[in-house]
Amino acid sequence: MHADHRPDRDVVRASFDATLDECVDASMRMLAANPVVRRQQLRSYVLTLAVLVATGLVTFGSRRTASVEQWALVAAMLVAFAAALLPVFVGVTRWRVRARVRELLVEKLGGRSVVRSDFEVRDDGLWSGSPVGDVQLPWALATRFVAGDDVEVWFDSTPAIVRARAFESPAHKAAFEAAVTSRLPAGAVRG
Repeated sequence: MHADHRPDRDVVRASFDATLDECVDASMRMLAANPVVRRQQLRSYVLTLAVLVATGLVTFGSRRTASVEQWALVAAMLVAFAAALLPVFVGVTRWRVRARVRELLVEKLGGRSVVRSDFEVRDDGLWSGSPVGDVQLPWALATRFVAGDDVEVWFDSTPAIVRARAFESPAHKAAFEAAVTSRLPAGAVRG
């Protein structure tokens, strides 16, 4: 043992079997919270809307007898049409991303539909382990703590979601929550 090593105070553990759907949901939440992904999606939406409006204007522009009022009306209709299509575009995009995330997780999990998820509250971070790998998320990166039925600790845009069934009793859950909150940085949002 290294001379500077100090044992973690009261390591609290929680474990549960996560379903493939829960893994996909957690991944989708992580993607939705990522500012780079959000910016890229916004650019994609804006570009698609611009192409739709431009295509409509070029098509309408082939009529050489249109008045300014007609141009304005067509432009307004195209913008309204494009805005009405936006929810469909967003839904289809999310559906496709979700399907791709599922494919990747099925491959990563070797076809398993359930994966064991272990969590430990340690002094230097929240450790999470599964058959496909381990990660320790340092407390300095913790930005949000949410205690509901499940316990969520967000590290920037990465959620660690400990499902309610991971806790043997209300006292176990309370101990886990207390261990987490005692290690959160001052700026972390608690809710």
